[in-house]
Amino acid sequence: MKSQKILIFGGAFDPFHKGHLDMIKMVIKAMHINHVILMPNYMCPNKIKPLLRGDDRVSMLDQMIKEELEQKYQNVSFECSNYEIKQEKICYTSDTIRFLKEKNPNDTFYLLIGSDNLFSFHLWKNYQAIINQVSLCVVRRGLESKEQYQAYINDKFSEANDKPLFIFGKKPINISSSKIRECIKNNVSIDDLVPNVVAKAIQDKKGY
Repeated sequence: MKSQKILIFGGAFDPFHKGHLDMIKMVIKAMHINHVILMPNYMCPNKIKPLLRGDDRVSMLDQMIKEELEQKYQNVSFECSNYEIKQEKICYTSDTIRFLKEKNPNDTFYLLIGSDNLFSFHLWKNYQAIINQVSLCVVRRGLESKEQYQAYINDKFSEANDKPLFIFGKKPINISSSKIRECIKNNVSIDDLVPNVVAKAIQDKKGY
């Protein structure tokens, strides 16, 4: 079987928003990705338990894939994995990557993160093991300069790491799930911030 380029994108997705969608599209185009795995977590190691239940987030992502991604990309396959949700505990990215690589040993893996996570990446459990197994695809979320990126990479990433790191985005993506939750709390429309299927799912579930 031909080797694939697989993009892993994990997070709470509480909820999934158009910023997430833009990040995926950007990397698919630039890196010629064959398969995308969305990995909602049960509970992020550094955050409180998500407000939407795990099965609700998986269902929302499955529907979003059908309506927003599969229609656009005929040569890319997508899946929403419930691997971390099923653990019902905090899962670490290093363990999830090891699980995925054991299933797909001949494929090339990329991990998609925002720049807000890059600058705390050295605090992730086994972060050196992660960057030895996957190439990081970092999308700008803030106003950091090229010099700031380079200084961080030089400081925290060993020269022994043979996996390249890619940085994307001329303009920062400033949509956040916390901002959307605040809008919902204050009865402000989120239609411009989330895909249609997500807005409908939140309304149907009366989430938040």
